[in-house]
Amino acid sequence: MKETEFYIHKCPKCGHDMIYKTKSGFDKAEENKTLCRSCRDLEKGLAANYTRNCPICNKLITYKRRSDWLRGVKSNSKCLHCSDNSGKFKSGIKMITSTSTPKYSLDNLLNQTKESYYWLGFILADGSFYKNRFEFTLKASDLNQIKKLCEFLDIDSNIIIFKPKTNSYKLTFNNKNSIENIMNVFGIHYVKTYNPCNFTNFKKLTNSDLTALLIGIIDGDGCIDKSGKYITITAHKNWKKFYTDLIDTLNLNFHINERKNGTLSISAGNKLVREYFYNYLQNNNLPILERKWNRLKI
Repeated sequence: MKETEFYIHKCPKCGHDMIYKTKSGFDKAEENKTLCRSCRDLEKGLAANYTRNCPICNKLITYKRRSDWLRGVKSNSKCLHCSDNSGKFKSGIKMITSTSTPKYSLDNLLNQTKESYYWLGFILADGSFYKNRFEFTLKASDLNQIKKLCEFLDIDSNIIIFKPKTNSYKLTFNNKNSIENIMNVFGIHYVKTYNPCNFTNFKKLTNSDLTALLIGIIDGDGCIDKSGKYITITAHKNWKKFYTDLIDTLNLNFHINERKNGTLSISAGNKLVREYFYNYLQNNNLPILERKWNRLKI
């Protein structure tokens, strides 16, 4: 069966993903810098709280839009607690509500181990957060790395999705409470590429823990050149203070240069830096991307 293609346009105001089935619709949204429905309603002053009572339990139901409220009034819809088989869910399938216990979580990132900080660094580089959804995508050749993450998080690797268009694999699941907790503990923001973490959230970590974090970041956003002598991380310019504080704390001889395209090049070619990472990896069993670190020369 032919794979259906979708085009994702990000709302320029809040970063919300807007999915288009046609390239023409996507191109038009990109050209016009189209806002998502919520941001349009806010600009027009249409977003507000509309309420009505559940016809079964009399619980107050709140709507953000008048159109949704009118639809609820017309269909005499019930609240989530009373509507186990409403909306998109077919008869016999129970609706998952906010009181349900999600199957998967990011809670193991709070284990305070070297491996947990390694994966946290990798996720800071390559992970994505969309309200109650977590996503982690790597190219097809790194499928084994996503499986390692699944093992660390105690997740069934069968939920990994192959994306033919980009020849990559994606791990994604919903868990509002766990995701919000991780984001709050480490100061992670939505659309994190442009909204960096505050390094204050990491100051309590030991240098050894921070090194594991940095190695995870290098596996996500970094590279080691073919000569094995230069380690380079690429990041958005907004992350300059975070990386400056991280490198200063570890007292590593990295150089941060801002490029004209708005990105940072954070690089080191010093032998002492290479020896530092080599010795650390020899003494700590991290699930690293071996294709990168096997290049390292000391």
